[in-house]
This record gives sequence, structure tokens and C-alpha cells, in this order.
Amino acid sequence: MLLHIVKRSLLILVIVLCVVQVGQAQTIVSTQPSNRTAIIEQFNGGPYCPDAHRISDSICNANPNGVLDVRYYEFTFTYNTEWGDSLVDLIYNSNNQYYPGGSINRHRFNSLSDETGCLALDRNKWAAGVDSILSMTSPVNIAATANIDETTRLLTVDVELYYTDSSASSTNMLNVILLQNNLKSWWNGASTWYPQMVDSNDLYRHMHVVRHMITGQWGDIIDTTTAGSFIHRTYSYVIPDSIRNVAINDFCDLEIVAFVSESNQEILSACRASYAGNSSFQYSFQCDTSMGTITHYDCYSSGTTIMAIPKPGFRFVQWSNGSTANPESLNITSDTTIVAIFAPLLPSQELCMVTVQDGHNMIIWNKEVEVQSYRLYRESSVADEYVIIAEIPFDSLSVYMDSESRPLTRSYRYMIGEVDEYGYETMSSTIHKTMHLTINQGMGNQWNLVWTEYEGAGYTTYVIYRGTNASDMQQIDAIPSGGNTTYTDPDAPAGNIYYQVGVLMTTPCNPSKTETICRSNIATNGAVGIIGTNEDEIYVYTIGDRVFVDGNNRKNVCVYDMVGRLVASTNGDIVTVPNPGVYLVKMGNATQKIVVL
Repeated sequence: MLLHIVKRSLLILVIVLCVVQVGQAQTIVSTQPSNRTAIIEQFNGGPYCPDAHRISDSICNANPNGVLDVRYYEFTFTYNTEWGDSLVDLIYNSNNQYYPGGSINRHRFNSLSDETGCLALDRNKWAAGVDSILSMTSPVNIAATANIDETTRLLTVDVELYYTDSSASSTNMLNVILLQNNLKSWWNGASTWYPQMVDSNDLYRHMHVVRHMITGQWGDIIDTTTAGSFIHRTYSYVIPDSIRNVAINDFCDLEIVAFVSESNQEILSACRASYAGNSSFQYSFQCDTSMGTITHYDCYSSGTTIMAIPKPGFRFVQWSNGSTANPESLNITSDTTIVAIFAPLLPSQELCMVTVQDGHNMIIWNKEVEVQSYRLYRESSVADEYVIIAEIPFDSLSVYMDSESRPLTRSYRYMIGEVDEYGYETMSSTIHKTMHLTINQGMGNQWNLVWTEYEGAGYTTYVIYRGTNASDMQQIDAIPSGGNTTYTDPDAPAGNIYYQVGVLMTTPCNPSKTETICRSNIATNGAVGIIGTNEDEIYVYTIGDRVFVDGNNRKNVCVYDMVGRLVASTNGDIVTVPNPGVYLVKMGNATQKIVVL
């Protein structure tokens, strides 16, 4: 579904919001009978006000052409005015005053009101009140334009009324109200009830705040209210630098609302004034309303400001003109359509495990939802600083071998982020820290295993593996994981022995085959050679018939048999020898003897 907010030029005389054009003859107001516009007058106080604002915004966004919202802050709050007390007396009619509360067109809904004779409704009943008002025919149409001279700060408002039917009252009142948007302050409960309006500094954005009633407390008298009557009024107001110590610096934060009432109560119709400079153009603001909404207001000195409000579970991406500013200010100089693009918030993607395979860390994750790609991060040499090591497309296997890792030497920390089609990354995964296993000899053939705990996933059991060949490890024991990070093997066989520790994962990984055991590095009592010096130092060890070369500066590593024949060479990290036996590994002038079983 698309939300359309459209303004028409005078060639199409329909009341969609407020059509705008300056002039003394009837130019902007429709002469066709129409239903009422609803206006929600809110009275704020207490931690539930952001919830009331969320509700009223939802109602307005669902009825962009028919509902307006104005908010009074009258209770020892920074944004109070001199006008609120009398309105409170009218709306609550000496009944119990509860906040937030509000009236819909100052209409008495006997079936909805909680108090006899009270015009105020609980916020959860506003939608029903609005629906009722929108179904009523109005005897009068209203339209308005406004303009601000930035140099003199002079606001000029032109209002037109046309009576399509006679009013029930021979005297009506025309009200023009100045509102201010984007006022920011901390507000208790805002992050709970309306987090979309809370910025990074935990300040809540207040919208549609009443600052001044240009036509006074109850409005300007209209004494011609019969069918066919046309009324034009012009009002001027010099905007002060501040109102009650609240600065007015940006004219684009101002909003003008006009409405017609019978005496000081029943509101017949209302409109938001438009910027006079936009009146010649058609423009619309659109979005997928299942994901979010758009609010807009005219800057009476230059153009229009629009703001995208995502619904829970979604985020604003950008406008169709490429801008990511929100709010976005527009200077409309031609017919224009602007679309707000929303996207679902990606659920938090987690790593499943980081296990050791073929001498390196293998990172595994389960695909939760379809994304553009995954970014894998590894902690750098600086604690808590993470660098990207790979970006994996969604349609690839969710496994990555970190060929630069050296699990023989230490443990590593990893995390994952997910990237959507717009390049937006969600990076809130749990950090996974690998195990690092070392061994030392006890008495006789006893060997003591010591390892660091695996972090980042749930498990309850450590599995102990042993073998006389690193490629053929067998489970010898299983112990509970709670606090245990040591193990003594009292019955180890003589000779070279290899050990490995695994954790039995509570939740298995399923990239292509089920993985339930996350393994440490392999530790051995056999020789692990170190060749080279300083920054060229590398480690050499064997697993089965493969020779692993582990280090940052591997270069021209050669493997010779004992008669001096070259059997393998690499600048990488793995070479395979043809047969078991004793070999010499050389890098430059350094040599290390190894045994391949």
C-alpha cells in the first residue's frame, strides 16, 4: 500500500490538506461539500505522553488528508503557554483531569467519554472519535497559506472559508495557531513508548507543540455563516526570537493550523496552512505503509520538510532522490514525487562456532534470514578492536577458513555482521573466543592438559581426544564444562602423543552438514619445530602425511628426505609428503627435522 499526501494547484479544487495560493478573491478553498477534518487537541503530562504521541501520529498517518494534531504542555513544563488553562477547564469541565488526554474537535462523545460532560477522551479511544468525526458533514470548508519574511520575521497567514451549507450557529470562530516542531528534551518513558522519536543523545523530539494562538484564546468572530458565504482573512504576526525562553531559530520548525468552531467548542473543520510558494505545483510523498509512515510540514520561508518514521522492526534507508537526511528539507520548484524507502531490521546474526581444522580456525554460522552478505571480524592486536577478514555472499556456504590464524600459538576472538541490499550492516553478534590447549608432563607417562574456555556459545561437556597420530584422534573421556579447564591423562602410552579438546555444543551448526563438536588446537609431546628468526619465525608440525607451516612470513619452505632429495616446497601453509619417515624442513639457512608417521 502507498501513502499519498498530495497538494493540488487551483486548477483542481479539492481539499487535500490545505491548497495554497495568495489572493483576495476565492482562490484556494473548495466550494464542494465535504466531510469534517478531525483535529486532536492533546494535553500532556507524565511518562505516558510519548505513547499518546505515537497513537496520534499513527492516526494522522492513516488519514493524511483528514486529521491534524496539536499538543499543549501546560503543567510546569518548558513548553507551556498562557492559553492552556482555559482550554483545560473547557475540555475537562471540572472533571477528573488525567494526562495524557485529548479531545477530538471538542466534540462530546457520550458513548466514549469516561466522565459525564467531559470532552476529553482516553488516548486509546481517539481513533474511534476520529472515525466518528470524519463521517460527519461540515457546513464550511477551510484553506490557508502562510509566508515568513526571514529578514523581518513577519508571518503572514491568509485564510479562506466557504460555507457549503448554513452553520447551526449564526456566529463561528476562526482560530489560527502557531506550532513548533523538533523541540528536544529528555522525557521519562520516551525510549519505552516511542523510541523512534528518541535521538542518540536520549533526547525526545516533540512535534506539533502549541506556542501561540494568533487569533487569541477563542478565535476571530465570523458573523456570516449562511450557505454560499465566502470569507477571507489575513493575519500578521512578528515571530519573536523565543517564546517563554524557548528559542525559535529555524522557521522550518514552525507549523500553522487553522480551524473553524461554533462558539468556543464544536470544531467544524480544520487545515494546516501551506507555504504559498508551493501552490503552483503538484507533489506527493509515498512509502510502503506496512513498514513506516511520512509526516510533512511546510517551511513557510522556503519549502517543505518531510520526515520518515519507520514502524517497529523496520528502518529508514533513504529517499528516492538519494538523500539519507531525515528530516529532509525540500525546495519544490516543479511537480515532484518523493518516496521513502524502508527496509526490515535484520535480526541479530550469530556465529555458531569457531573450530580448528587443518591447523587453522574454521568459522561456521547458520543462515538465519536472507541477506546480501556476511562480514567476518577478527580481533586485531589491540584488545576489543575488530577488523574485517572476509565478506561472504549469502549464496555461499556459511563456512570460512581463516588461513591467517595460528591456533597452535594462542586463542582468537571473532564476530559476524550481516549486510542488507542497501549496504546497511547489523553487527551485534556475540563474540566467540576459541580454546587454546597446552600440555605439560606430570609424573611418568602422565600428561596434564590445560586450556582456555570457549566463549560465545552454550555447551555442557568437554570431550578429551588422544592419539599417537594427529590424524586419528580417539575420545578417551568427557567431563562437565562448568569451570573445568584442566585434565590429567594418567594412562598415556609411551612415545609421541597428540591431544585435542572439544566442546559438545548445545545447538548444532548446519552450514551443509551437522557439526556438534567445536575443537581446540592439537597439542603434542612430540617435536614442534621453530625455524627462522624474529619476524620470519614460523612453526612446523605434522598431522598425518601433511606438514603444516604456521607463521606470518612463510617463504620458499622446502622439504627434503634424508638423502637430500627435494620432495615438496611451498610458500603457503601445507605440503604433503609421499611416505612416512624423517624429513628436513628448510627456510633460508634454518633447518628443522620432523617425523611423519
